[in-house]
Amino acid sequence: MQPTGFLARRADELVADPPSSVAVHATDIDRAWTIRMASDGLHVTTTGQADVPSLTGTASDLYLYVWNRIGADRLTAHGDQEVWTVWRATAIVT
Repeated sequence: MQPTGFLARRADELVADPPSSVAVHATDIDRAWTIRMASDGLHVTTTGQADVPSLTGTASDLYLYVWNRIGADRLTAHGDQEVWTVWRATAIVT
């Protein structure tokens, strides 16, 4: 797996059963990721394909949102965003 910087040190603590995933697409650069939470932890790939919700925005805004530093008001959300409720409650950066 390629390093991505998505909570690498605590990937096993961010779990979901049943698994859920979200696609994250940057609008200012040609990058996308799929963040998948499963019973065995967090998995991130650079495919940008998910079977459920997605977020789009600038790379900077996506980064800040994933690290719980800003709200979703600067992003565009598609689909059911319940996966982010779990993420934002569990992926707390202090």
